[in-house]
Amino acid sequence: MLWCCLLLVYCVSPSSGLWTVNVQNDHLQEYFEELSLLVSEIMHKTNVFRCFAIITDDTYYKIFGQTVFEKYRRKLNSNFFLKISDTEDLMAPNYQTVRVLKEIRAQNCDLHIIMLSNGNQVRRFLMFVDENRILDTRAKFVMLYDHRVLAEDMIVIWRNILQVVFIRWQRVTKSDDIDEKGEFNLLSIPYPNILNGILSTQVILKWKNHKFHKKIPIFNDKSKDLKGIALRIVAFEHVPMVMKLKNGDFAGVEVEIIRSLEKVMNFKAYFYETNDAETEHWGKILPNRSYTGLIGEMINRQAKLAIGDLQLNILYSNVMDMSEPHSHECFTFLTPESSQDNSWKTLILPFSGNVWAAVIAGQLVVGTIFYLISYTHSVNIAETSRRNQVFFSIFRKRGTSIDSKLFRDVKFRSSLNRRIPRQESTDLFDDYSNCILLTYSMSLFVSLPKMPKNWPLRILTGWYWLYCIMLVVFYRASFTAILANPAPRITIDTIEELSKSRITASVWGTENKKFFEQAFDEIAQEMSEKLEMVDDIYGVTDRIAKGQSAYYDNKFFLRHLRQLGSLRREDTEILHIMKECVVVMPISIGMEKNCPFKANVDKYLNWMKEGGLLSKWLKDATRDLSSEEMAPQEALMNLEKFWSSFAALGFGYILGALTIGSEIFHFKYIVQRHPLYDKYNPKIYYNFQRRFNY
Repeated sequence: MLWCCLLLVYCVSPSSGLWTVNVQNDHLQEYFEELSLLVSEIMHKTNVFRCFAIITDDTYYKIFGQTVFEKYRRKLNSNFFLKISDTEDLMAPNYQTVRVLKEIRAQNCDLHIIMLSNGNQVRRFLMFVDENRILDTRAKFVMLYDHRVLAEDMIVIWRNILQVVFIRWQRVTKSDDIDEKGEFNLLSIPYPNILNGILSTQVILKWKNHKFHKKIPIFNDKSKDLKGIALRIVAFEHVPMVMKLKNGDFAGVEVEIIRSLEKVMNFKAYFYETNDAETEHWGKILPNRSYTGLIGEMINRQAKLAIGDLQLNILYSNVMDMSEPHSHECFTFLTPESSQDNSWKTLILPFSGNVWAAVIAGQLVVGTIFYLISYTHSVNIAETSRRNQVFFSIFRKRGTSIDSKLFRDVKFRSSLNRRIPRQESTDLFDDYSNCILLTYSMSLFVSLPKMPKNWPLRILTGWYWLYCIMLVVFYRASFTAILANPAPRITIDTIEELSKSRITASVWGTENKKFFEQAFDEIAQEMSEKLEMVDDIYGVTDRIAKGQSAYYDNKFFLRHLRQLGSLRREDTEILHIMKECVVVMPISIGMEKNCPFKANVDKYLNWMKEGGLLSKWLKDATRDLSSEEMAPQEALMNLEKFWSSFAALGFGYILGALTIGSEIFHFKYIVQRHPLYDKYNPKIYYNFQRRFNY
């Protein structure tokens, strides 16, 4: 019977690795009673504001009786009590266990009491919690001491769980007799020594005779002072958050944030870039489900912090902890920009096509009015009928009323030679062709050969001169303004305009492409169909300058790209940043998964925002980046546009040369081949033309 009792005591003992001596049943009862009082005192002294969770098994279920909750009288919204089976594998717990653990995480409980007799079960449970983040590792933990929990492969987990207290039972012998009494030691893991790979425990409190031997807080914030330990911080250069200097150092908004945290939290920051930063950038997933770049460093726990303009998206949140957003950036497109520099037609730009058509039609109408007034004020009726005959002679058929034999008749030739032509017109506007020519000449400020005889024509001529003066003054003013003002710019300023254009859009990273594919906006979904992935971010500006593509990123980085592109290219192509923000994205600092000092980082980030430090650092980082707004240009003559006047002058010379050539052609091949033409007596031919209008 005695051996059976001893075996029972060994089986239910907290597998601490130290308790190997058999004890009596009364000592076992003492152990559970003291442990129950100790847990009750810990719950009483711990500031629990939201809720607490108890995870135990059949062995330690008995200690959570009424005694535990006597001192704890706070009324909380909810508390959790989870009883685990001894045979359950907590590396892959059952559905009900996971459901309760998720509810504990949702309620964000402050205190987790884990009382399991199987140390290997606790070890696998902590691995599951760390891998899946099923519980908040930044909460307070109370558990039994077990050497298996403190194995070497658990160092990664204990780097993240700071607020932990181990309860270890220790027997104390007062004398040489058989009387033995025990006490509990509360142990903790020193921080930040564990970051250097040193896993050890130290006693912080002792529980004996139903009380602690001294009054100190059980849990304290260990992440406030990191005691000068070096932290690896992986960085990726992305303006304006991280910029790499020529000497190898880093600058930027997030670098300044880390420098400030370095001082207030007392650690040494070691910045470094990954070897594949130039090709992999932030990182991407490989076929074997591993990651490269910055993301790979954080998944492999090679760095504690990550900076590089990290967006608060699902990809980063799944592989690392993200701080509170310290900035919000406008994400939009870098698009090509074209100009309406129509220098070749500067002379006709002051008037639109409709205005030019109206001016020409108006001059035609005014010429007709001049002729009608001259026609109605003619005194000589015979002359009027003759002019009427001349005016309407264009409707007669020519070359059919004269016999070609008449050209060889000597009498006919003699009569033409003796014919004295009369004065064709008695005034300037008696001939319709003269009316049209003089009207157009007045619009060009060519003076009339003489004043008309009729007073109505004189008055109309004066009014028409005033009209021409106003027209020319208006034209000259508009022409001067066009020469002085810059050419209008053609830009794409909305995502709707970009989706309707023929320009393809490029993005970096699958998450940016997923943003458009999973968007609820129809325009964004249309954009996803014309999106393409690019790896060479700094080379995309050449394609944008050629009008082939547009690139998606935050406005500050787009300004940086535009500046680099303008320095690299020798042409005068202009890149334009779209004014409409596609999305305003929060930017955060990445931290190792289950990072223990996330709360302090968030607190100090809020202080920096409230103090205006972040806005000041942002202005410093973007000081040298040219903004979208352009300074107003002075009213200087644009010589490139002025050269277009020579093009118009050359066009006039070409037109004049063609006219002269056509006249020479007409004289040689039509006039000189006429039967009545005689180069020694051309009078016969011209009298024939005047006489018969042939």
